Amino acid sequence: MTIFNYLLSQPFALLMLLFNNYLWVPVLIYGLLTRLFLWPVFNKLLVEQEKMKKIQPQLTALQQKYKNDAFGFQKEFSEILKTEKINPYFTFLFLFGQIFILIIFLAFFNSIISAQWVNYLLPALKNNFAHSFLQEANYFFFGFDLRQPNLLLTLFLAILNSFTIIFQIKKQNIKNKTEKKIDRQQLNANYFSFFLSFLILIFYQRIPLILIIYWLGFSLVSLLQEMVNFLNFQKSLLNNH
Repeated sequence: MTIFNYLLSQPFALLMLLFNNYLWVPVLIYGLLTRLFLWPVFNKLLVEQEKMKKIQPQLTALQQKYKNDAFGFQKEFSEILKTEKINPYFTFLFLFGQIFILIIFLAFFNSIISAQWVNYLLPALKNNFAHSFLQEANYFFFGFDLRQPNLLLTLFLAILNSFTIIFQIKKQNIKNKTEKKIDRQQLNANYFSFFLSFLILIFYQRIPLILIIYWLGFSLVSLLQEMVNFLNFQKSLLNNH
């Protein structure tokens, strides 16, 4: 992870200089920017999911048709994916990418907590400001130590994430009423995601506040995107009527 620590440390140092050595500000900004960068990727994921729902009846028919012919099923299934322009690996790559990004930032934040991150600075920054970063770095967020776990802010993060899921559930309920059918699978997935939002509380003692601050920035943009998608969904319904 050395190369990523090197790349992340330079702008982090500049942001610290800009915000009077407060560590939480660049951490929050990193969370916001990471999620903004992923905005179009999340939209692409939604498109892929809708396409998969659209071809679900065809898949059910194929399963009946090729009960004992896996090769025939795979061949025709591949043709459907090609026709509908669906990437079957997109969801896997999306999840892998998110995990990879999280690991990168975990390593970087650990280097911040241990004060090792200054070793990755360019000579100009390191020679002039390393002492300042180490001696004057403010590790507190409104009185809470970024190096320690914090139940209150972890709970706030869980509630914030749950609001994102609530918008998804609300959108799905409107779709069910409009289409006059209930997508139980999607609803169950949304309710399960709502439950997972609070699962972090069980492990909060293992998570330093610095990661929660990053996650808050990430989740704020997630909520914003969900609100935008929900409003666009309502507009599309009004236009169709």
